[in-house]
Order: sequence, then structure tokens, then C-alpha cells
Amino acid sequence: MSTYIILPLKFTVPVHFGDASGGGGLDAVQPICRADTFFSALCSEAARLGGQMLDKLVQKVNHEEIAFSDLFPWGRRDGIYEWYIPKPVISIPAKDMQVESLQKARSMSSFRKKSKKRAFLKASDLGLYIDDLRYGSASLEEEPVFGEALSVVHFNGRTRTPYSAGSYFFAPHSGLYVLVRLENSADWEWLESLICLTGIAGIGGRKSSGMGTFIKEQDGISLSSKSDNEDEAFLAKLLEDGKTDCQMALSVFLPADNEIEEASRGSGLWVQRSGFTWTPGMESPVKTKSVYMLSSGSCFSSRLHGRVADVSTGAVSHPVYRYGKGLYLGVPK
Repeated sequence: MSTYIILPLKFTVPVHFGDASGGGGLDAVQPICRADTFFSALCSEAARLGGQMLDKLVQKVNHEEIAFSDLFPWGRRDGIYEWYIPKPVISIPAKDMQVESLQKARSMSSFRKKSKKRAFLKASDLGLYIDDLRYGSASLEEEPVFGEALSVVHFNGRTRTPYSAGSYFFAPHSGLYVLVRLENSADWEWLESLICLTGIAGIGGRKSSGMGTFIKEQDGISLSSKSDNEDEAFLAKLLEDGKTDCQMALSVFLPADNEIEEASRGSGLWVQRSGFTWTPGMESPVKTKSVYMLSSGSCFSSRLHGRVADVSTGAVSHPVYRYGKGLYLGVPK
């Protein structure tokens, strides 16, 4: 039986998690780190520790002994952790109901407009969100503010040309968490150490400027359906639910060749993923191949496997891995 562990991360500095798929430049940032970015950072740190550690990590991921979610927001209210997940990309038909008043009709319309803009849900509110879409009941709280995005003007060191770069500052009682699935719980000890070492170097963009470093907020939390934390109990139940016909991806997903047709029948958002790589001895980083992947929140009729792709261009002498394996939560409909 799989073990699911949540590790909350506390960022000690601003972060730069961009999204080229939205057409934004350096000033476009978001409060989420996708699993492929996180995995690339882990691979870089593992390579520094030696080839055996890198091979171990990649093999266990390829054999589906380890899987990662995207890094999603967490918050703490009255000392209790709240774990947020992406809004599912699904279409829920509204029930035909008699609208009692013009005010009620306007309220229902306003809710649907707000729900389209919403990015995250408290995990235990997933069922309420679906009911709200179906009945227009608007029972959910407003999405909390996890931090603030700021844009600062910098100057190119050689040309002195000004450019704008965005940074995201997390609020004092917020951060990001990674959800990890393990087939062998003994792997957690070395993997948690690797994640903590990666936090020293940082993740995301503009690490050379000191961005993206983190520490663990606390030790990893093993999920249990008997937990007193309602979000953790809810996650534990639905992570094990592979029977419902709506399976929501919790990580950016790259279908294997034989899964493309089935993936195309699902509902999701395709995003372009690209980046740079660097190896000792190189003067500057080089661009990797771009790939199109399905974002977290995408929903499929079954749990697809996905794959890890090599996106190197030949400019470096080693593979460059782009993570795209599947990690799912069963959505109650």
C-alpha cells in the first residue's frame, strides 16, 4: 500500500516561479512551483552528491516507486494547517432551479464568475465546491491571500539595459508543500534529506540573486484518513480512491505515447514548459527543449502513468530530465 507524506516548506526569501505558457515575461510570477521544476532542482542537488544518488532518484521515479505533486500553498489558521489543492478542470452542469428573486439570480451569477477566477481550494472543501457549481449555493469562503507579487526594475550588468523581474513574497503563516507518494516508506529518510539540501540552493528562477531558498516548516506528515486535521483526512481518503471516473492530476503531467489519446479525452489545460540547464565548465546556461504538458487540476477517467522526458539538446553531455509522472486524487462527483 502506498504511503503519502506532506512536507510543508517555508521560504526564507522571495521566490520567482514564472509561467511562460501565459505569455508573461520575467515580471510574471505565480504562487506555485510545478513538479518538473522541483524535480529538476532535486536532480541537480543529487548530481552534486554523486552519480549514484541521481541514478537512484531517477530510477525510483521511472519505476513509480516515488511520485511528487506540484508545490501548492499551505496556510496556518489558529495553529492548524490548511492544505490547498488546485481547482479541478471539470464541467459541472447546473441543476435547474427556480430562482426566487433577482437578487438570488445575481448572487448565483456572481459566484460562478468568482469560481472561474479561483485557483485553489482547501482540500476538505472540494465536495462543497462541486456542490456550489451544481446548485449555485456559494457556501465557500473567499480564497485566502497567501502572499504578494511585486515587480522590481533591474539593470543588465553588461548593457545597463533596464528590465522588470517579478518576485513572490509569502505571508508569515504561509508557504508551499509537496505531496510525495512512496511505495517503500524507507525511502523517505534519504529523500527528505535531499529536499532539505535542495532548499539551501533554492528552486525556481533567479537563484543566482538569492531567491527560492527554503527550510522545512516541520517534519513530513504521513496522511491518514483518521487524522484530526480535516484536510489531511480528506486527502488520505481521495488519494487512495482510484475507482471514481474523475481523477485529478496533482502534478504537471506528460502522457506517454500510448496515453495521448486517452489524455486528450480528459479535461485540462496544456502548458508550455521550458527552461535552462548548466554544467560545471560552461560559461552560461543553455536552453532545453520545450514540451507541452497538462497542468495540475486536469481530470481524466483513469490514473494515467505519464513519463519522464530527456529534454537536453546536445549542448551538455548529460541527460536533462523533465518530470511528467502522474499523481492523482479521486474527485467525488
